[in-house]
Amino acid sequence: MKTTSIKLMILSAMLLLSFENVIAQPAREINCFRNFGASDQNQQNVNAYLLSYLSAMIYPERLARETAQSATSLQNDERFAEAFENKFKHWFYDTNAPRPTAPTAPRDPSTASLDDCPSLKKYFPAVSSSTAVTGTVNKAIMDKVALSSKSPGLKVNPVIAMKVQRAVIADPAFMEKLKKEAACEAKYQLYLEEVKKYETAYDKYERDYTGYQMAMQIFNDRIPEFEYFHNPNPSDRRFRDPEAMLISTPTLVIVVFRGTDRSSTSWTSFGKDWGEWIVTDAVAIPHTPGNGIRGTVHSGFWNSLSAIRSRLTSSVIRHGGKTKKVWITGHSLGGGQAALFASHLQFSSAVDVQGIYTFGGPSCVGNSDFANQMKAKFTNASAGIHRFQRFEYVRDAVASLPIDLGSFIYAKAGTRNLIDGYDKYNFNRGERSATFDAGIPSFCHHHPEFYINGIHALIKRVNPGMISNLPFPTDSPDDKWEACSPIDWVL
Repeated sequence: MKTTSIKLMILSAMLLLSFENVIAQPAREINCFRNFGASDQNQQNVNAYLLSYLSAMIYPERLARETAQSATSLQNDERFAEAFENKFKHWFYDTNAPRPTAPTAPRDPSTASLDDCPSLKKYFPAVSSSTAVTGTVNKAIMDKVALSSKSPGLKVNPVIAMKVQRAVIADPAFMEKLKKEAACEAKYQLYLEEVKKYETAYDKYERDYTGYQMAMQIFNDRIPEFEYFHNPNPSDRRFRDPEAMLISTPTLVIVVFRGTDRSSTSWTSFGKDWGEWIVTDAVAIPHTPGNGIRGTVHSGFWNSLSAIRSRLTSSVIRHGGKTKKVWITGHSLGGGQAALFASHLQFSSAVDVQGIYTFGGPSCVGNSDFANQMKAKFTNASAGIHRFQRFEYVRDAVASLPIDLGSFIYAKAGTRNLIDGYDKYNFNRGERSATFDAGIPSFCHHHPEFYINGIHALIKRVNPGMISNLPFPTDSPDDKWEACSPIDWVL
């Protein structure tokens, strides 16, 4: 019996701890982008962590694991977009912030006290003295004389008027009517005073309501907008299958590109698995984009990006990209397209890009002319400017491609940051060479979860106080050398 009780106590404690973890997760996520350095241009570990998270979750199978949904169901564009927004919306604003309170409109002045009075048009002048009462009585007398005369326009004989006056005063019913009307006049004056108070209160209410509307605008604007982009042409999408998510906040525009994945519209299993690899990733023939962009670029990446580039550019501008801070990110192929799209915004569309962070992306996406243009705009190491940063995890094979062939075909741009497992990090690491960071490239190290956990470990070491303000990392292998498939089909 005692043993059973102890087991129940242990089970209850475990359930309680599990419940606390469930509660704590959203608390760490809520408005975590308040820690994002929108204007930073040097090493920014928190930015890298949050963007690496977005770059991983842009893949349906990874978002499915995080949200306990079916990866198959998230192949549907609408369901994926909804799931992604639901997963990340609260990362960008304080869901616990109090909603602005609407001011209460003043109540209309009550006319209940005038219900038993004649029409307001028949009210006599204000009654505030005996003279006024006398004037009221005399007016009533003259009215009665005129009505009783066959010739109302004739001058009233004062003697007759005196007799009529005496008769009227002696008429109790008429005098009662006069008293009632005098009382109504007094009530009406009080009503007019209430009207003045109401008008003053309503003026204040209108000012308060204008302030409330402005507060509500700010309250609503803080909620981010999400817009998902993909190739709208199903037949073309079998091979050119770019995907990107735009996130707009009051101060930021973030574009997240997805890397190589299965093509959901291909006719064959082979096409689904290999279509994007063959038509996009492997077509490394140089292409000249022009329109302000110097040099040549990877034609496969560029042609794929072209399926959404125009619409995505228009959306960036529509969401305030020319005044807000714009950040572009992506993993794998998404990293390569992030660099190309950033160049398009910067040099072809007059949109200033604040930061480009790529994770496991190709180290080269253009020739030396292109690389030099990107370096001139986004990198100045001596001034502490590193606005284009490439993150590599250990020996990630994709991050080593394409091979740097100098000035002719491909050249590297951006600041290389090496995440050497969960215990070492090298910011602005020199480029890989035969003797520098040597080793056999590994597709195993291409998993986006490695990047998330490696940067999280870095923050935990150098800025432990920040950890409680950031989301928990995703599940990943515990060791950088943990075995995995030689080729990861879901890159």
